[in-house]
Amino acid sequence: MRWSRILPLALPVLAAWLLAAVPAIAAPERVFALDPLTNQLKIKPSKLSFSDRDMRKLRWKRWGEPVARARGIARILTCDPNCAGGGAVKTGTVVKLSRIRERNGRLRYTCMSWWDDEKVTDLPARGSLNPFNFRSCKAPPPPRG
Repeated sequence: MRWSRILPLALPVLAAWLLAAVPAIAAPERVFALDPLTNQLKIKPSKLSFSDRDMRKLRWKRWGEPVARARGIARILTCDPNCAGGGAVKTGTVVKLSRIRERNGRLRYTCMSWWDDEKVTDLPARGSLNPFNFRSCKAPPPPRG
């Protein structure tokens, strides 16, 4: 078969395929994360919070991919002698977001995991939960090294 006959048929199919692929290429930036404390959806949040810990100065890699990873600082309440009067300690932390699902027309990470560089309080130095319902979720493997 000659190219002069194939090309007019193939070009519209190729153009339609490329146009359909453009939203898929742009979509990763439109994946949201939920801050469990404020209940706000954000893209590449610099801070994620719980009542007893803040994970701040988060610098994200691979946002929009199946697993997004950030390095930052965890500020954890010590609750010593009590939570109202206790101080806070800081340590480095790794945060991973995974399990992208669509909810109310938006793509969202539905599993949040963290690993602190060191255990600084009685709170777990690692954890994994679904920030939408605070149930545990299957986390990706811990960081190597």
